[in-house]
Amino acid sequence: MIRFKSTSLLAVLLLATGLIFTGCSRASRGPDTADGNAKAFDRTRARINLLDTKLDSKIASDFSGEEKLPDGRMQAVLNMRNKTSKNLHVQIRTVFKDGFGLSTGDESPWEEMYFSPRQAKTYRVQSKLATAASYTVEVRLPVKAKGKGTS
Repeated sequence: MIRFKSTSLLAVLLLATGLIFTGCSRASRGPDTADGNAKAFDRTRARINLLDTKLDSKIASDFSGEEKLPDGRMQAVLNMRNKTSKNLHVQIRTVFKDGFGLSTGDESPWEEMYFSPRQAKTYRVQSKLATAASYTVEVRLPVKAKGKGTS
């Protein structure tokens, strides 16, 4: 009888753990990869953070990578593609992170990027500090100036 209870308890714990992890997954998978390969998508998803949900259907990340420079700093590389048939204007920056995934305080300034319809571009940026172990590229729609020209 005790063996049955411990087996049942283990089964319930495994089921609960599975439900927690599947319940926390994102419903939409975000931007598509060029070839639709889910593994390629998972590799790039951790590197790009689309700050506006409207961008999910407008921009794709086809590749991301990094390189350690001779002085210990990191160079981040991200290929992005406009998925639409219209011109696209976004702002982009990189947040460099330490080995724990926390920001090192080394963030690139927001840059303007303009894409023609279906155009792909490569974004490259270098960290200022040698403490960077990873990075996240943040992409947003342009921020509109507030109250410009008004009193």
